[in-house]
Amino acid sequence: MFGFNSGRALLLTFKNLFGKSKGSQTTCKRQSGFTSADQEAYAQWRQSKTYLNWTPDLFKAYHFDKAGIRPAYKLERLQHPGKNGVIFFFDDRIGEQNFRFLHELFKDQVLQLGYRLHSADMRTTKKDNLSETIYKYYFTPPPACLNNSAICNQMYGNVSLDYIVLDAQPSFIRIIANSYLSCAFSQAQPFEELLDYLLTRSDKNQA
Repeated sequence: MFGFNSGRALLLTFKNLFGKSKGSQTTCKRQSGFTSADQEAYAQWRQSKTYLNWTPDLFKAYHFDKAGIRPAYKLERLQHPGKNGVIFFFDDRIGEQNFRFLHELFKDQVLQLGYRLHSADMRTTKKDNLSETIYKYYFTPPPACLNNSAICNQMYGNVSLDYIVLDAQPSFIRIIANSYLSCAFSQAQPFEELLDYLLTRSDKNQA
């Protein structure tokens, strides 16, 4: 077990690596390309809870796939030591704007958990006559220790949300939780719990 001084030093290191001062925290940052008109449309979309047309079914699809039952929406579960996630592929039943707004919704939900938006960027690459654009949000947990310990609370680990567009067509949304496999950090909470929060509790977390 770490002593008080070493635990405090560890927490300060954690803050320096991933923390941001209160004044510099970019809680409302969006990638380039999300216009003011998009923001207005998204605000109305969220206020009317349009996302409920798909979020419960996406959550069911994840668990159906996990149980070996063919899901209603195409997805791929990602499971590796220290890295868990899911890819939801675009579906015409959702529509392009709604699919991108789901990416924004997930971003707002992660912020509701207390995470800090570490970066938001958009990157376009071209290879083999294919243009790929990735809209990425990357989050880190707030620097804090578990109660009465010097163990850093990593919550679900670092979280990334990617919206991928291929040749100007929506392709998929990727949700990844990367955890630290170190005794200096708490055991990461289950990814399924994070997904539950993103997909089934959205209507309960609006102001």
